[in-house]
Amino acid sequence: MDGRGFSRFGGLDGRTGAVFQAIETPGLVVVSYWILYTQERDSAGINGSVPPGLGGSGSQHLGYVTRLARRTLRQRVAIDAVRLAPKGLFSSLVGWGARRTLPRSLRAPAYRAFAQIVGADLSEVELPLGDYPSLGSFFARRLTSDARAVLDDPNTVISPSDGEMGAMCPVADDTLLQAKGKTYSLAQLLGDAELASRLDGGHALTVYLSPKDYHRVHSPVRGDLTSYTYVPGTLFPVSRVFSDNVDELFARNERVVFRLETEHGPVAVVMVGATGVGNMWLEHAELETRTYRGSSSAQRVVFDAPVPVAKGDELGAFFLGSTVVMVFGAGVIEPAADLRSGQLVRFGQSIGSRASVNSRASIEKDSAGETVGIAG
Repeated sequence: MDGRGFSRFGGLDGRTGAVFQAIETPGLVVVSYWILYTQERDSAGINGSVPPGLGGSGSQHLGYVTRLARRTLRQRVAIDAVRLAPKGLFSSLVGWGARRTLPRSLRAPAYRAFAQIVGADLSEVELPLGDYPSLGSFFARRLTSDARAVLDDPNTVISPSDGEMGAMCPVADDTLLQAKGKTYSLAQLLGDAELASRLDGGHALTVYLSPKDYHRVHSPVRGDLTSYTYVPGTLFPVSRVFSDNVDELFARNERVVFRLETEHGPVAVVMVGATGVGNMWLEHAELETRTYRGSSSAQRVVFDAPVPVAKGDELGAFFLGSTVVMVFGAGVIEPAADLRSGQLVRFGQSIGSRASVNSRASIEKDSAGETVGIAG
């Protein structure tokens, strides 16, 4: 249904059906996002209330249950609305609008208004606001040279972007954790069974980028970039509400897989698209993923010679908020002991270290039996 028309409009002529589709597409998505906004607004009241059985008056308990039920219903309606919407078409429309050149006089006021709504920090913006010709270019802005510090320690693994830590898990039997009670296939995520096999027994970390965040994605380690793979898919939102409720979300959405070879083993960095993010910039390929739009199969590009990348070198950029999934081979990384799901991180911040020689030897020794996951 994504971008291919609505079968329920089959009785209408093509032009009329297209009009209905054009109206319904943004309508369903806007309604769902408004529901999610009001749900988040009310969540503070839920989280700050007294749960039943833990004290408080009967009216407090009733209020808590009512607000919880209201939020659950809003989640369900929002998710079903997005399921129905042709997300590819909506994202294409958003992308078209984001690429339109704004009059210079409107740029600064528009970007300030956007930053105020989402909470973006304009003090870190590299260029004067008037120098960003479109909302898309502003969204994928670079930072000032002193905005982030990448640790020089060669044994440190850094966050590839700003965002919120999502699921962190060992990789075992081709399985990754998406959210509590939900898993998905590593091979399906990567579109590459051979690479998935090499990464099995390692560790995966997920970072969610919201609209307020810096949206360029960098290499978390030093290595050689050998290839990238564009994997077509749908474009569900990737916020926590959807990752908690939509099965195999990251393996269903459109995505790009960067393949790195390091001295300690393979690493995959996956940029996952989302509703409104049907376009990503690939730095070393110097192209946007909409170049591949319409392809029904994965498109893998192998570089003639591996491209050396330093830790912190840019890999690509999102044109709206989305998610990065990093998958490290066995013995490549020891996640930081204090790293937690829900924690805010910034590009360049340490999220782990190269696995010690003893850790790698232990994993190799155990590989004859059941692989032991590294604690996160």
